[in-house]
Amino acid sequence: MARNRVQFQRGLSEPDFERLFGTEEQCRAVIVASRWPDGFVCPACGGTRHSVVKTRGLYQCSACRTQTSPIAGTIFAATKLKLRVWFRALYHLTQTKQGISSIELGRRLGVTQTTAWKIKHKLGQVMLERDGAKRLRGRVEIDDAYIGGERPAASADAAPPAKRRSSPPSRPRRKANPFA
Repeated sequence: MARNRVQFQRGLSEPDFERLFGTEEQCRAVIVASRWPDGFVCPACGGTRHSVVKTRGLYQCSACRTQTSPIAGTIFAATKLKLRVWFRALYHLTQTKQGISSIELGRRLGVTQTTAWKIKHKLGQVMLERDGAKRLRGRVEIDDAYIGGERPAASADAAPPAKRRSSPPSRPRRKANPFA
């Protein structure tokens, strides 16, 4: 039987993750690169010349002086958590096959369970919205799913299945009218 390349692909180890996204600056650089892959573009005027307000982490357009945050309009906007915490949450949510509880996520991130729950649901909502418009086509294969099939044989120690009892009628049946 051939090996499934997707199932056996090499994942991202925790040391590799820390090397790539271990600092706030590295996480911010990833967001800037994904938001503006061809360089900064002002959302107000479309200008490309800018300066960086280092004290606040904002980009200021040289043409119209509009200040823009790289995280504005994303799920990271208006958050008090460090980007590094968000990236670690993404890592933990995508590396487990069975998923992860908000309690365990909170332990791993060093935040409360409530905060971990909010992070988990925000990330889940974003993934749902991204994939919501995509329709599955062609042959669809599902791993580790059991739909229908034979029931397992009952063991000798197991109690026999309960017999179905019919419930008594809620009111007595009327006799047919012989004169009708």
